[in-house]
Amino acid sequence: MEIAWTHKLSFQLQHKKKLRQRIESIRQVYALPNRFGLYLAFTLFGSVALAIRLQNNILLLIVVILMVIFFLSMIWSAENLIGVSCQVQKKICFANTLNSIFIHIHKPQGAMDIDFIYNKVTTKIDTSKKINIKVFLHQRGREVVSPMILQSGFPFGIIRAWVALTAGEVIVAPSPATLKEVRQYLDVMNTLINHHLDRDQGDSVDHYRDALTSDPISRIDWKIFALKGKKLTKVSHKDKRHDHTILDYGSIQKLGKEKALSILCAALIYCEANHIPWELKLPKKNIHHQSSNAIYQAYESLALA
Repeated sequence: MEIAWTHKLSFQLQHKKKLRQRIESIRQVYALPNRFGLYLAFTLFGSVALAIRLQNNILLLIVVILMVIFFLSMIWSAENLIGVSCQVQKKICFANTLNSIFIHIHKPQGAMDIDFIYNKVTTKIDTSKKINIKVFLHQRGREVVSPMILQSGFPFGIIRAWVALTAGEVIVAPSPATLKEVRQYLDVMNTLINHHLDRDQGDSVDHYRDALTSDPISRIDWKIFALKGKKLTKVSHKDKRHDHTILDYGSIQKLGKEKALSILCAALIYCEANHIPWELKLPKKNIHHQSSNAIYQAYESLALA
């Protein structure tokens, strides 16, 4: 299911009362009669007055029983929501981009007649399901998913029990730069790395491999080429340490903070899409593609930089 929403996705809940992601007790649930419940309540109170006026004990007993059932239905309706929870599935989004956020709504066994209300759209929750919400985010950072309403009319449809839940937080990474800017940046970084290798490694050789057109001229063993007519490239241990793309914030810091983060974010997306090993270097943190949960850490670091 898909619900479209293009407003900013945050209530800045850190400055307000913190919303829950799961209903643990009926004390967290609000319950009031709906219009049909109000009609019934007025009818019952009128029936009580009539029974007292006529001194009809049987009618009074029936009305009292109905009133007890009426008030118990408020408790039953609130208890029907206990155990319902919301959890955001996709936790990475991008600023200034239309994002799809998947929210998993867990409906406990035995719960009945539950509706999900978000942005004035009501959805019947028959079983636990995943809902796709489209949002447009403006700023990078950590944002709290706006609250959603879960309500129930169980058991008789005369009581409305509801609660506001949040699905958690999402990380909003910087708006990605264009593909042209990313390719220019990667070309510059590769040139700097090759220059660094040429300058620092000298003639340190671990083994040889067939030369590639992209190999620096200084790394080709021209003595072997003169003797055997075959181009071989000298490879050292230091070469192995630079077999990945380095995404260095310091190299493009002069472009401005937001522009630099935007280019790094796009470069990270490019490397992941093309299965290119990478290493992200930020002022206070380095993240390697082989580390645990690396891509999430990288996006989070860019979002909170």
